[in-house]
This record gives sequence, C-alpha cells and structure tokens, in this order.
Amino acid sequence: MRYLFPPFINFARTTAALLALMVGFSNYSTVDAADPHQHGVGQLNVAIQGDHVEIELETPGADIVGFEHPPRTAEQKKAVQDAATTLRNGSAIFVFPAAARCKLEKTKVESGLLEDNHETHEEKHHEEKHHEEKHHGEKHHGEKHKEEIHAEFHALYHFSCKNPASYTDLQYFEAFPHAKALLARTITAKGQRKQRLTRKAPRLIF
Repeated sequence: MRYLFPPFINFARTTAALLALMVGFSNYSTVDAADPHQHGVGQLNVAIQGDHVEIELETPGADIVGFEHPPRTAEQKKAVQDAATTLRNGSAIFVFPAAARCKLEKTKVESGLLEDNHETHEEKHHEEKHHEEKHHGEKHHGEKHKEEIHAEFHALYHFSCKNPASYTDLQYFEAFPHAKALLARTITAKGQRKQRLTRKAPRLIF
C-alpha cells in the first residue's frame, strides 16, 4: 500500500498507539487491492483508535472528473478545482451517525491534475524529457508519460469522534457519478475488515 497515511504522522493529536495500529495495514493482504488507474474503482483505508479516526482515499482521476490527463480547458480546470473542494469537505463525504459526535480536524487533498501540483510535475518531466531526448531519443514516450502519471486523487482525513460508531454512510458516489466502487479496508480494536462499497451499498461497516 503506497501511502499509509504519511502526512498524518505529524498531526498534533496522532498517538503512538494509532500509528502502531496503522502499521498493521502493511501486513494486511493486498491481493485484491485496486489499481489506482482501474477506472471506476478506488481504495479506501480507515484506522480507528480511541477517538481518532484516520481515513485515506485514493481514486482514479476518471472517477472524480471524468478524465486522467492534465486539464486543457477552462471547464476542465474548474472541474478539477471543484472536485478538490468537494473532497476537502470530508464531513460531507463521510457521514457518521450523530451519536458518534465526529469532527473533521485535518484534511489534505492531492492530485497531479491540480494546477499547483501540475506545475511541479511539468518542470520535473521537462527535465526528464530532455534527459531522454539527449540519451535515448525517446521524446514521444516522455510526452506520453507526462500526460498519464499522477492522475489519481489522494485524500487524507483526520476525524475526532467522542463515540465512534460501527458505521458511516458515504456520500462519495453521489458526489462523483463516474465512481463505481471502493475497495475498503478498516482496522479497529475489533480487528481488520475488507468491504466492497458500491453505489447501491455505500455504508462502511467498522
């Protein structure tokens, strides 16, 4: 599993116990994990310890905005920015029961499709393309590679819950019509669980 919540390591309220719990994901079978570029299918990881709830969402760009190339038009750029804004509102994506008393404390959304990230990738790949042209003459390969990489959206959330319940309802599929499924993994004091979430079955069980 590529990310394993790395930006959350520095969150002020992240505890050693929670970090140890999340490390359990590295030993969790990934045989049926989704490829981030498998259209329609994303990955969702959830770790719960005490009143801490950490959530990681990784999904193909096509699921979120309907394409996986750098935005070329004003309409596409707006679609990417709007999608990032929607993803940042974790409380609207993950709807916990009122009794859980959950509060979103931290969130982070990244994608190579976002303009700020895209500029960095453009510079990096310009250097890579120059290197390829000089040493291998693979200009077209470099350009194609630039178009295709980092097209997924990666979102991280930290919730504080007074009484974490055994489920949360996802509004993810309503927010993103192109999405078809999420392969979810949860790790809690009860153990580990795998679940396939779909538009017809969006409730995540802990």
